[in-house]
Amino acid sequence: MKYGGDLNEEEISTESDREIFKYISDKRILRALFEERIFKLRDIQKEAIKKGLFFRKSFLICAPSGSGKTLIGELCAVNNIFQNYGKSFYLVPFKALATEKFRYFKRCYERFGIKVELSIGDYEVDDSKIAKADIIITTYEKCDSILRNFNDKNWIFDISTIIIDEIHIIGESDRGPRLESLIVRLNEFLHNPQIIGLSAT
Repeated sequence: MKYGGDLNEEEISTESDREIFKYISDKRILRALFEERIFKLRDIQKEAIKKGLFFRKSFLICAPSGSGKTLIGELCAVNNIFQNYGKSFYLVPFKALATEKFRYFKRCYERFGIKVELSIGDYEVDDSKIAKADIIITTYEKCDSILRNFNDKNWIFDISTIIIDEIHIIGESDRGPRLESLIVRLNEFLHNPQIIGLSAT
């Protein structure tokens, strides 16, 4: 599968901080960032890349809202798709947030050939569409349900990357234990996938 087209570095480097080229070499990712008016990486994003974000290293990113941690998860998922490592789960705690992320990913990445699907209780998608998706955005509970009923879902074994948004919920008494159990089962079920946890605390 081919994603995106050629990127004219000379044309875009006049608008961007050239330092970004030291951290990201994939021209398709650069094109996506530039089209979203992102010309510089923040320190937290540079540090994640330095420590192996693009080399299958798992991370727990703890930073306040607006710090740029969400982009780390996006970069990881998109890079792994471009490198043919496999599909990505993007897990969130709430249906409304899942819908928001779904719309965002479609707007930003489908233009480059990345297929994005949403799977939540109120929005059922045919499993054949999920099977063809590159990024699957879902809630913790829906992901748990998918794992418990995986017998007819061979696409699950193509998941190589898991982004867990709002992972600090693991510390809550009501939903925390279930999220912790889900993470353990995902890690075992998928044979050590790359996991990026995004926490506001």
